[in-house]
This record gives sequence, structure tokens and C-alpha cells, in this order.
Amino acid sequence: MSHGTHGLEAAAEGTRWPARVLALASICGAAGDDEARQAALGDLWTLIHLGIARYVRSHAGRLGPVSAEDVRDIAADKTLALMRKLEAGEWSPAHGDDRQLCAFLSTLARNGLVDHLRRAAAAHPRPAGAGSPADGGEPRPHEAPSRALFRIVFPRALLDCLAGLSPRARRIWFLRTFYDLPSKTISRDAGVRISSAAVDMTLARARVALRVCMRHKGFDAHELPPGTFVAVWEAIEGSR
Repeated sequence: MSHGTHGLEAAAEGTRWPARVLALASICGAAGDDEARQAALGDLWTLIHLGIARYVRSHAGRLGPVSAEDVRDIAADKTLALMRKLEAGEWSPAHGDDRQLCAFLSTLARNGLVDHLRRAAAAHPRPAGAGSPADGGEPRPHEAPSRALFRIVFPRALLDCLAGLSPRARRIWFLRTFYDLPSKTISRDAGVRISSAAVDMTLARARVALRVCMRHKGFDAHELPPGTFVAVWEAIEGSR
């Protein structure tokens, strides 16, 4: 029997969630009722995602600050990778115990956070000897022509990458990104109509696909220039 998202969140906040993950993994690995297996997969996604997110926040206290959105992204990336391995038969938490599972997820969370912090540092290096205006340092001038071109090209690249998503995935991404709607609300949208757990999985896959696509085009999907949201919103809402 599938638990609601609220119940899963309560389990994740307590001490029983690792045991619940192991039980769900056994259901997923068993032959038989496909409907029960799909429900278990959805619950398993939610619990693993919540668990990894908790570990990311815990490690961030020692390794470096991270935003709530980044915590969700890191947890989603790691959870998606695990679910793919689970579906391929390459990994199963049912083969271990509670302590092993927690240690494994904690390590995944730490590695994901370290990678994120390294990317953030590489994307925004601080020149040696340079200070902020508050430190008395002189701000470096921006190259206006290149930044102006960047503001034009980036939204076009993002729209091109969004076109590669399915209509449902694009709708889910749009509703979360622009309206910050919770998964339960998005699941009831006329263009979505899937479970909230499926919304989370689809959103994670969409974010990974967009990140890869934008990197192939030479852009960092996290570096949104001014005007990007307006251009994308007008393009998507205009097409509707």
C-alpha cells in the first residue's frame, strides 16, 4: 500500500525511514503486481530524496553553505541516479541494513555537495587581491557588449533545450520554476495528471536534461542573465 507524501515526510523525519526504504526496495525487486511495484517505486523515490536532502543539509554545516534549491537539485540528481541503477538491477538497498543504507546515502550526499561547491567556486572565482566595494576594493568593469549578447543568446539556447523535453516534462518544469508550485498541485494540472512522486521524478530528469543540453551549448544553466525568465515565460505562455 502506497503512503501519501505527507506520511513519507513524517517517516523521513523520524527514525523508521531506513527500514521503510528497505521494505519498499524488496517490493520493487519482487515479481508480481506491477501496480504495487510502481507505487513502491514512487514512495521509494520520495524517501530516498528526503533522506539525501537531510544529509546534504547536515554536511553543508561543515563544508559550505548551500541554498534550499541547490539542496533539492543535489538530492534529485543523486536520487535519480540511484533509481536508474535500481531499475537496471545494478543496485538494491534491500541487500544491506539500516546503518549501511544511511552511511551510503550520507556519502552520496557529501559527494554531491562537494561537487556542487567546486562547480560554484569555479564558476565564480574571486581574483587575487580583489575586494568588494564594501572591502574598499574597486569593482571590475563589465564588458557591456558581450553581456548584452549573452542576455540575448542564453534565453534562445534555453528555449531550444526546453523544446527537447516532452510537453508534460516542459509543463512540470515551467510550473515549478515560474510559479514554485508544490508537486501535489502540479500533479493535478490538466497538462500533467500524474502522481506527485512521478512529478518529482520527471522534474529531476528534466533538470538533468536541461543542464546537459545547456552545457553542450556552452552555457551554465545556473547562470541566468537578466531577462531570461521574461523571455521564456512569454515564449511558453504565448504558445499556449
